[in-house]
Amino acid sequence: MFNGFVLVIVSVISFLPGFHVVTADENCAEKPVFTPSRLVVKYGDPTSATCLVCQHNCTSDIFGLEHAVGYTEENGTTISWKVDSLTEWDTYPMCYYNDDDDNQCITRLPITVYQPPKNVHLSFINHSGPMFAGHQYTLQCTVQEVAPIGYLNVTFYRGQTELQRRQSNSTTMEPVNETFTMNINPSKDDGGLYWCEAELDLGAEGPQPPPVVTSQNITATVYYKPQLKGSSHPDPITVIAGSPLHLNCSSEGNPSPSYTWRLPSASRHLFSGDTLNIKSVTSVDGGQYMCLVQNAAGNVTVMFTVAFYNPPKKVHLSFLNHSGPMYMGHQYTLQCTVQEVPPIGNLTVTFYHGQTPLGQQNVNKPVETPVNKTFTLDINPCKEDDGDPYWCEAKLDLAAEGLQSPPVVKSQNITATVYYKPQLKGSSHPDPITVTAGSPLHLNCSSEGNPSPSYTWRLPSTSRPPFSGSTLSIEAVTSTDGGQYMCLVQNAAGNVTVKFTVVFYNKPQVKDSPDPERLNVTIGDPLHLNCSSEGNPSPSYTWTLPSTSRPPFSDSTLSIEAVTSTDGGQYICLVSNSVGNVTKEFTVDVKDKPQLKESPDPEQITVTIGDPLHLNCSSEGNPSPSYTWRLPSTSRPPFSDSTLSIEAVTSTDGGQYICLVSNSVGNVTKEFTVDVNEPPKNVYLSFLNHSGPMFAGHQYTLQCTVQEVALISNLNVTFYRGQTELQRRQSSSTTKEPVTETFTLDINPSKDDGGLYWCEAKLELGAEGPQPPPVLTSQNITATVHYKPQLKESPDPERITLTIGDPLHLNCSSEGNPSPSYTWRLPSTSRPPFSDSTLSIEAVTSTDGGQYICLVSNSVGNVTKEFTVDVNVNYIHIIIVVGVVVAVIIIAAFVVWYLKTDIFILCHHHQHVAVPVGE
Repeated sequence: MFNGFVLVIVSVISFLPGFHVVTADENCAEKPVFTPSRLVVKYGDPTSATCLVCQHNCTSDIFGLEHAVGYTEENGTTISWKVDSLTEWDTYPMCYYNDDDDNQCITRLPITVYQPPKNVHLSFINHSGPMFAGHQYTLQCTVQEVAPIGYLNVTFYRGQTELQRRQSNSTTMEPVNETFTMNINPSKDDGGLYWCEAELDLGAEGPQPPPVVTSQNITATVYYKPQLKGSSHPDPITVIAGSPLHLNCSSEGNPSPSYTWRLPSASRHLFSGDTLNIKSVTSVDGGQYMCLVQNAAGNVTVMFTVAFYNPPKKVHLSFLNHSGPMYMGHQYTLQCTVQEVPPIGNLTVTFYHGQTPLGQQNVNKPVETPVNKTFTLDINPCKEDDGDPYWCEAKLDLAAEGLQSPPVVKSQNITATVYYKPQLKGSSHPDPITVTAGSPLHLNCSSEGNPSPSYTWRLPSTSRPPFSGSTLSIEAVTSTDGGQYMCLVQNAAGNVTVKFTVVFYNKPQVKDSPDPERLNVTIGDPLHLNCSSEGNPSPSYTWTLPSTSRPPFSDSTLSIEAVTSTDGGQYICLVSNSVGNVTKEFTVDVKDKPQLKESPDPEQITVTIGDPLHLNCSSEGNPSPSYTWRLPSTSRPPFSDSTLSIEAVTSTDGGQYICLVSNSVGNVTKEFTVDVNEPPKNVYLSFLNHSGPMFAGHQYTLQCTVQEVALISNLNVTFYRGQTELQRRQSSSTTKEPVTETFTLDINPSKDDGGLYWCEAKLELGAEGPQPPPVLTSQNITATVHYKPQLKESPDPERITLTIGDPLHLNCSSEGNPSPSYTWRLPSTSRPPFSDSTLSIEAVTSTDGGQYICLVSNSVGNVTKEFTVDVNVNYIHIIIVVGVVVAVIIIAAFVVWYLKTDIFILCHHHQHVAVPVGE
């Protein structure tokens, strides 16, 4: 309303000066813009906003911001509005401007002033105490002093479960109290904590998160009538006499329920628990049971029907018209009598042999009164049935009536004896059976039968005593034991006959031979070994020879035309047939002269003084050979082994070694040549007839002296400068004793050849010598090379042209050893002397032109370098200077002329000036 009043005042003020009506337009194209476009302010808090009156061209100067509270600040067409404490519930600042046609364009700033709830309270309408399931109750949530109520959301909860949301349809902006309600119909699970929550959701411009106030908690109790726990029970419930009975009537309810039982038998005492238990039922316990469960909320009744049964009194098993043992293959009848069983229609009878069921029979007559019933089963016993019991069992199947463990009654056991004729044990025997002279013979006729069988034997030889056992045994057979054997096995149930055919064999026997078992032959002689034998079946021959290079032999006689050294040794003749085998052995001794064995030792051997020496002359021969050594040194004792060993050689051990190997058949020799070397004791490097620095271009001689080295012909001497190899030298001497020798090298050093010089002596004795070869190096000699100065390359030309005033730099840098000195000769005597490698003049004059000579020298020599310098005059510079001077003179003359002329004119004017008095 206040805003409307302000708008009227603005309109009147606008009307009075212009005498016309101004219209207000909130939908104009270029209307003012508030930032932010909406305000949400808590009651009493400060706030502010900015209005941009027009965004593009503003041609009117009539604009402003109307407000009921606060103050404004203008900055061009931008107006700022501020309030230190907003306490107006319904206020809308308005920003406006008038266009060229006096139409007013306005924008209102929407402001929401809010106040969170001061208190939230939850209660039941017209109810206290517990609730009853299925009844309706009303919850009311009262929210006090909240504004604006239109933005309020009220939510009802049970525990953490949201039940319902409510919202007010009031549009008032000032604080109000409002009550929100919710109807509930509680079930048994709806007890617990109830509460409500009031949330003031003012949108994206409002406080985040939105203000929330919760009520107190109300603890609600729900009463409900008893409800049965678990699943339903079978109907009827079947029980057997003596078994336990458990009837479960457990229920849940609030308050906790009580239990009252009504039983079919008045003899049982009263029960008041949730489960009725009878340890052992009798016939009086069958009938109807009723369980009444009740509490303050209601009651429920559970009915149980119990069916009572008695198991069979007795079960008896017998044979029909038979007693005593049974015979295999005959038929017999078992009968199972069940006495006093009700109801017969649920009875199943099973016959067993041991633990194996034989058959099952049922009765289909629905007879409810106790009766006696006999069941029969025909059997054909076999031998496996002997000794195992027969029995039967009667099972009362009451699963349909709810009894999961049916009552079972078993009969007594009948142990059956089954007679059957003899049957052979084990597998069949070979036909024929082969035996050899002296070997045992065992013929097994073992059988099983009931009764136990007897055995009667018939043999091919009448000389053997009679046998009556299951196995016929002869310890050592002879040729008369071959033929037909018959075994008769019999008992009361029948008999069986077993026949055996025995064939007599004998193993080979070696015939007498004049050949001795040990023979001596010489290489190249023939060899004949006789192993003739007899046996049944005819024998075969296999020879084992000492030499694997010979082909196999399979005759009774082994023949070799010419024996070799490998043919000596053991010869074994194996004579065999299917019965057995016999062997004959021969030892052949082949005589042979010594033969040297292969050896890795070379015939030319090089060793170092102090090293061990081993020469191998191992040989083989028959008879074993002897060894005789001939040494180059007479100071050594004689050697007679196959290997000559010297622990530490000396210089006298070099030379020829001869090994003589001999036996009674012949001999052989082996020769070795031993070279004894000695590494150098010292290596020394020096200059021949020279000391001090060397001069470049001169010749000098390096000498490398190697002292006391043996086998000088194998010595390599190498000269080095730093790590650069200069040259290798080798001695032409053939002496094998230690000597001292000097090796020389001529050098012509250049300026870069200074540094360390040294030499190296290496005794290279080949693959048979020590690895790596012994090496000895000399000391280092530090050599200095002096050389005369040498000019360094320079980009400066030898002829230089300059202009007066230019700088001059002449480079005469050089290198030399010792370091050179510099002397300059200049064309101008007015310049001071120069002694550096570079001559520098900052600004040349006309006297600096001419010949420049640079003399570079040291103790070794000197070198000169000449430069020609031409100095020119800069005429352009002179012309510029003269031109400047002339210009200055002309300008000065003009100034003088001008001043004189101006003074004259001024004087002439002053003579005619007249000033009017009236003016």
